[in-house]
Parts: sequence; structure tokens; C-alpha cells
Amino acid sequence: MKNQGANTKPRAARSPAVVIGYEKYSRVCGHVDDFKIIKGEPPAYTTGRRAKWDKKLCAICKVAADAKIKAEAAERRAASPRPNQQKFRLPSGSSFAVSYVAVDASHGHWSGTLTVPGCEPITCEPRDGVHGLLRRLGFMWWSTQK
Repeated sequence: MKNQGANTKPRAARSPAVVIGYEKYSRVCGHVDDFKIIKGEPPAYTTGRRAKWDKKLCAICKVAADAKIKAEAAERRAASPRPNQQKFRLPSGSSFAVSYVAVDASHGHWSGTLTVPGCEPITCEPRDGVHGLLRRLGFMWWSTQK
């Protein structure tokens, strides 16, 4: 048993809800489902549970709705790939030249040049990280090849 401390009291064990019957009740999708009638439940709680049921789909319709949402999302992803996910390779012999320029003791920028055989060198504005700089230079070269 875990140490509960000096000022804490153990919680009283909750007795499980006793279902005394079922009532046919309609869901938002129109299907009829069994609504549990619980012994000793205050009427306000029963009204609150019924209000939640009025807003929810039945289990079968919920599964179908989730599948439809996932299928639509997959279609959107397949129809429009994001531009930063395009994969490309630079030609053989390409090279990067990068340098770090310190602005102050805790901050600086990376600047660089991409040289591809047979093309003019490509430079871009300074970036905070090397990876972002190299990707930007690569995309700049790739956009000139289309």
C-alpha cells in the first residue's frame, strides 16, 4: 500500500451501480438503444445522461463515422503532398560552403552557398540552423530545374 501521509483519509469504496432495468431510447442517428435505469440515481443525473445520449451516435454509426473521417483524411493527404516532403537528389559533385556568423555571445546565423556543376552558385539569406539553410538552398536549386 502506498504511503498516504498523515492528513489524508482513505476514500470510501464506491459500490457498483445496480442496473434495475432498461428503457428504449433514441440516439441522434435515429437508432434505438437500451438506456440503463440505475437504482438510487437522482433524477437530475438521469436527465443529464439522457441529454448526453441525445447528442451521441450509436456504436455502429460511430465506427462508420470514424472510418469515413479517416478515409477522407487519407484522400486529402494523397491528393496534395506537401511541398516540404518532396524528395530530390543533387547532382554528383555538388557542394555546400557554410559559415557561422555570431551576432552576440548566445546567438548567431548560418549562411552558405550551394555549388552545382554547370550552374551558377546559389546563396540565400542567413538562417538560424544549418539544416534549414541546406534544405532552403536545395529547394532553391530544385525550383530552377523545373
